[in-house]
Amino acid sequence: FQKGLGAMHALSHPVSVAVGSHHGLTNAIVMPYVMAWNEEVIAEKCDVLARALSLAEPGFRGVQAWILGLREAIGIPHTLADVGVTAAMAPELAPDAAADPTAPTNPQPVAVDGFRTLYERAVSGAVGG
Repeated sequence: FQKGLGAMHALSHPVSVAVGSHHGLTNAIVMPYVMAWNEEVIAEKCDVLARALSLAEPGFRGVQAWILGLREAIGIPHTLADVGVTAAMAPELAPDAAADPTAPTNPQPVAVDGFRTLYERAVSGAVGG
């Protein structure tokens, strides 16, 4: 069962092992960072989703804002730092994320350097791509 799990799960698996965070919580934390990474290739799907959700702001930006708002409303932390991940851990975690069997299912390719960047963004809170 690895269809389409992509970078979100690939990032989460090593984090859950390293700091003991719950896998689902870690997925929710990294989601907007992975969305930003994938923006170019998911934009059309976000247009459809924004319309289906009747969002005031269309497209990717509307969906991303909705997800960020939902996370805040239900108490999902904004950064991996909130669960104990540090920027210094990114170079250690990135190769494991790249080797995760879910990594190749990401819609936008991600190599080790990309996973390191995603970890750094998710630790610092820099959602934008």
